[in-house]
Amino acid sequence: MAQTLNGTDTGIVNRSKRTYVAVTDTTAFYSYTVAMNASYVNTGTLAENGTTLSRGTLLRENGKRLFPDANPGVTKFLVGVFLTESPFTSGFIDPNAGFFVLYNGDKPTYLGGSSDFVGLAGGTPSIPSLLTIGSVTGGTGVVATTGGVVATAGPLRAATVTTNSSTVSGALTFNPTLGNVFKFTATLSGAVTLAASTVTDTAGQVIYVFITSGGGQSLTDGTNVDLNGTITLTASKKICITLVSDGTTFTQANAQLIFT
Repeated sequence: MAQTLNGTDTGIVNRSKRTYVAVTDTTAFYSYTVAMNASYVNTGTLAENGTTLSRGTLLRENGKRLFPDANPGVTKFLVGVFLTESPFTSGFIDPNAGFFVLYNGDKPTYLGGSSDFVGLAGGTPSIPSLLTIGSVTGGTGVVATTGGVVATAGPLRAATVTTNSSTVSGALTFNPTLGNVFKFTATLSGAVTLAASTVTDTAGQVIYVFITSGGGQSLTDGTNVDLNGTITLTASKKICITLVSDGTTFTQANAQLIFT
């Protein structure tokens, strides 16, 4: 059956048009060589080629493919790509790895890039907007470089509630990387401090701390936490303390609420 080609894409109809963008700095950029050993058997060597791909680097497919078993020394599917910018080299990547996402799947490699989606710091390329009726899951977080993160329905929240040991004395320490709701039970008498294990990358984070007391404790500042003053814990009462981080300290933002 005859095929009609448009004037801008003459030549091979099925030429590769995919372009990927690196979403993080990575060295997962491979070279592949094949050599015949002393037994006249081809052996393949796949290794990182020493090039570091910076976040935002565009990688265009060159049509090469590596398949497990079919290519000796290869254990996963890889595609050949080349860089249209310094260091102007080529190699192989795993297109299913978390380091890369599809940037443009319908543009011939001989056409230049697009300035429409250059929005990250430093002018590096980013993928177009995404519209989905499903969930978006970020394994290492969701970061908005401009604008904000908006939920038109439902809250923005961390769904994990961290419950600590039922018998705690000394420091009640929460780890803000685990979520934003923490529950403690303080049963031993004496001075108790409220502390955060870290404040790294916490600016703007809100923490809710629930403490149920056995009575007789006084709660004061601990590491990385600034309370409004000493809090007296009452037997069989639960209190809720709200803390907000400025990136260096979690500061109490409310008068603690007391529940029966």
